[in-house]
Amino acid sequence: MEPIAILRSDISRLNIDIPAKERAQFEQQLEERFYPKKSIIFSQVSICSEVLFIAGGITASGFVTEDGNPMINRFFQKNNLCSNIVSAVTNSMASDNVFAITTTSAVSIPYELFYECYLRSGKFGEYLRIKLLHTLLEDKDFLSIKTISDTTVKYRFLADKYREILALVPQKDIANFLGLTPEGFSRFLRKYHCKS
Repeated sequence: MEPIAILRSDISRLNIDIPAKERAQFEQQLEERFYPKKSIIFSQVSICSEVLFIAGGITASGFVTEDGNPMINRFFQKNNLCSNIVSAVTNSMASDNVFAITTTSAVSIPYELFYECYLRSGKFGEYLRIKLLHTLLEDKDFLSIKTISDTTVKYRFLADKYREILALVPQKDIANFLGLTPEGFSRFLRKYHCKS
């Protein structure tokens, strides 16, 4: 299914009926995007100018430490909104990179359009407000879990709420999110599966 068709399906899933004229005006300003695995989607050294609706694949936000190692803070999956929204709002450089963990398809919404629709649009604005609220709640979940030092609790968070991420994301990236080396993650999984 094409990314814009997946966006339409998500709007329908939320029981939002956008009038044909409003939908047509909105959709003509959207652009379908495709990102290869490991590509940088939003860079922390540039100003963000769009919001993405993730139609397929997994992306992550994170930063590179002083010693050159990437640190993953959060994952985004199908039907999530993804952006360096603070960068777009403040017209400043972002604090994180957003990159494709897997091959990713998305719908690009120019930030000016997102902002205008969010504040003033009827049904499409309703959809964006719901999606942004869901995104903020997920951000809070990911932020809260990153502050916990217990690896088992962090892993259960992913296993209980984000099974698709565990299924699709390479183990080295799951290890990174958990704050482990790939070897440490392998040892953790052996112990974890022995206990369950």
